[in-house]
Amino acid sequence: MRKIAIGLLLGSMSALYVSELPHFSLSASILLVSVFFLVYFRPFDKRITCLVLAAAAGFSLVLMVADVRQRQSFPAAYEGKDLLLKGTVASLVDRHAGRLAFQFKVAEARLLEGNRVIPWHGLIQLNAYRDLPAVKAGEQWQFQVRLKRGTGFMNPGGFDYEKWLFAEGLEAKGYLRKSTQQRRLAPAAWYSVNRWRESIRAKLNRLSRHEEHASILRALMIADKQAMSAAQWKILRDTGTSHLMAISGLHIGLVASFGLVMAYAIWWCFPSLGLYLPVRHAGAFVGVALASIYTMLAGFSIPTQRALLMVIIALVLLASKKQFTVSRVLALAMVAVLLIDPLAVLSVGFYLSFAAVAIILWILSRTVGRESLQLLRLQVYLSLLMLPIGLVFFGEGSLVSPVANLLAIPWVSLIVVPFSFLAVLLSYISEGLASHVVSFVSLHLDGLFVVLNWLAALPMASLGLSYLPLTLSILAVFSAGLLLLPSGMTWRYSAVAVIIPMVFYKPPAPHDAGAFWLTVLDVGQGLSVVIQTQHKTLVYDTGDRPNENYDLGKMVVLPYLRHQAISDIDVLVVSHDDRDHSGGAGALLSEMPVGRVYGNQPNVLAERVANVCRQGVAWRWGAVSFEFLHPTEITRGNDNNRSCVLRVSNQYHSMLLTGDIQKQAERLLLKTQREKLAVDVMLMPHHGSNGSSTQAFIRAVRPRWAVASAGYRSRFRHPDRRAVARYQKHKVDVLTTAKDGAVQFKFPHNNHAVKPVRYRRVNQRFWSRQPIAD
Repeated sequence: MRKIAIGLLLGSMSALYVSELPHFSLSASILLVSVFFLVYFRPFDKRITCLVLAAAAGFSLVLMVADVRQRQSFPAAYEGKDLLLKGTVASLVDRHAGRLAFQFKVAEARLLEGNRVIPWHGLIQLNAYRDLPAVKAGEQWQFQVRLKRGTGFMNPGGFDYEKWLFAEGLEAKGYLRKSTQQRRLAPAAWYSVNRWRESIRAKLNRLSRHEEHASILRALMIADKQAMSAAQWKILRDTGTSHLMAISGLHIGLVASFGLVMAYAIWWCFPSLGLYLPVRHAGAFVGVALASIYTMLAGFSIPTQRALLMVIIALVLLASKKQFTVSRVLALAMVAVLLIDPLAVLSVGFYLSFAAVAIILWILSRTVGRESLQLLRLQVYLSLLMLPIGLVFFGEGSLVSPVANLLAIPWVSLIVVPFSFLAVLLSYISEGLASHVVSFVSLHLDGLFVVLNWLAALPMASLGLSYLPLTLSILAVFSAGLLLLPSGMTWRYSAVAVIIPMVFYKPPAPHDAGAFWLTVLDVGQGLSVVIQTQHKTLVYDTGDRPNENYDLGKMVVLPYLRHQAISDIDVLVVSHDDRDHSGGAGALLSEMPVGRVYGNQPNVLAERVANVCRQGVAWRWGAVSFEFLHPTEITRGNDNNRSCVLRVSNQYHSMLLTGDIQKQAERLLLKTQREKLAVDVMLMPHHGSNGSSTQAFIRAVRPRWAVASAGYRSRFRHPDRRAVARYQKHKVDVLTTAKDGAVQFKFPHNNHAVKPVRYRRVNQRFWSRQPIAD
């Protein structure tokens, strides 16, 4: 079983590197052949043969399931068109700042034009921004909507949102149209899981005096983390305790353990019950029942289903009289999970759950002594080993996590969660009694966060190494394991040799004084550009920030800078104060040291007074020159036309960043700076709108490449086809972040040719949105 589990895991993981799915019949053939050889020849005593066959089965099974899901996905032909959908509200409804958000399970879809039925149904994410309907979880509704396929930003060091959408089965995102056709078709059934979850959420909101406490209780009881603030998440992340807010194997296993203990206590009080049902069977039954109820309260999400399956397997084996080794139990659980849900390998939680359980069981099997010391050693070792695992998946870890988890895990597991359950149960009897219990829980949450906040404020509390390549991150996990070997084993000291490369590793960067790199980040309908020289970094614009929880400075720009091991920004340029250009600046200023700040006016940012970017302001970093060509002191017009225009060049290459300038500013540049406009690469002005990029301006700049920073299927439809046609008329190759993801140019110090690196195309996987056809 162990060989089968390892082979399945390795094969399933290798499927994640496939960029395009093979034909279903090919994957099915590989699966059938490998299963036939495993069943007929039973080569379990031949380690390599067994591993290879199991790996082939895992590899093909993942691709088959992915192929089926992709075939059933939302058809691209209906993106942006008015559709009439009937279905069920399949999640809790998030109401925040005049916005409504929820998941919707589509049962029937019609194209309004022609009233034609679309042969598609699936799970989607819907938003409403005005005339918000009184939608409740579990109800059946009819909505008029517009949809587009799920898409995310594609940047080095960034979160793969499209992978998460694929793993969760979310096929499209959209919004409600203003229409008379929106109507409730049926109320939620009494047995609807989400109806009960919404009822519990309403009770917790009434019982909690403070929203910060209510948000945590909702996260722990019904997996509703929507209202948790960015500040709360930062404290949890910096202390390595954010896993406590996810209903996972820890919480479900804890509830199952309560059920087990409860059954044993009852059978101890009434021994005659053992004549009818053995206590181990009763304990397993009660444990599974309580764990299933908790999973239901969490909305039966995929991670909780996986955790419940692991708990069921463990309790069933416990109820049987057979003896199983720890590794055999883990192997059986892994095989069951991978066969039932082959796409589990897409989820980080899958690896973290198995890694944590394996580490706990491994440590417990090797520790002796008093129970209190065993628990202390277990917590310290677990935190130390989970630190490098966190680096593999998240690029960061908390150095204070051993202490934080030593306090937080028992605090949450033994006090907060049990008493929160008690409050929920009491709320259906007496909300007065329940409110006293919630007050007791709130006191403990206050104390917990005081401690966590103090730990998070310590110097070097968190460690960011997102720039480490995957190979070195895996070696970090290996080296942590070596350090925990028994003291008599000399191999443990070889971990130092593994750690040394990590300490001195630096990601690739320009290494010549005249070289520079340009990266146009994928920030959707906005702009952010990073320029790196040998020793300096310039950031030009910072993306959008529509609300506190959607800040592209935090979501895209900072992760990219950390991925490049950039710890400070030498120059920040904010071309103008439109939110899609300046929104993320606050995050950069609060998270990193920033040297000079330039803007088209001193108050372009609320957080800091900026130097004004006037025509003629220039400086040099090594052999790389920077010069503002626009605006002048007398420039008139709207804010777009007063955007900072920056030219960057070395002896052989040059580029032009144009902000949101339009025809008026282009004419002024042609009049005052024509001799400096010719460059190799330019940013298309104003995201490629038709109100910019005039024929005369393109002819003067004469670029080889033009890049448009624009959102996928945004309402502005950038870059405009007419603007693109004007570039193509002058034989300019047009790139767009919507199509190509982040676009990078590496300008050498010599006259060697420059070619773009298109991140979406280089990192294409089967779950990724396919690049738009050229």
